[in-house]
Amino acid sequence: MTGVVIAGVSGGADSRIDAYLQDTISMACHVVENKAYLFLNGPNLPVNGVTLTDISQRTDKGHFTIVDLDSNQKWTLRWSTAYLGINPGICTVYVETEPNDKAYLGSGDSYQTLSVYLEDSGLSKVSISGGISYSLIRRPMP
Repeated sequence: MTGVVIAGVSGGADSRIDAYLQDTISMACHVVENKAYLFLNGPNLPVNGVTLTDISQRTDKGHFTIVDLDSNQKWTLRWSTAYLGINPGICTVYVETEPNDKAYLGSGDSYQTLSVYLEDSGLSKVSISGGISYSLIRRPMP
């Protein structure tokens, strides 16, 4: 198996970035397999991970964010942290060359991680009686 390298985010393997909840994070990767399997864990999330798009979809139940590679064995992904229902704190995105959850990760060169420190953006979600969600900017009182 060949290693996974996350590039274009923070410049390399096992990187860390700071972002706000509601941000969209761009990731790119080069692998030698046919697909990349991504998952996330963090505060108040199942320890073995969830998909990057729906935190109710657990990796220990076979669910992953799967990304196909282009002809150069590369992929890109824009991950929106908005409306996922995740808490502020350090989340870890795992990129694996096989569909393994955290409990079954292979050797250190078969997967890569990106630590994302997600801070509260100051946006709050308000639910209106039609089920529509809005984001409001919190402004300090004068």
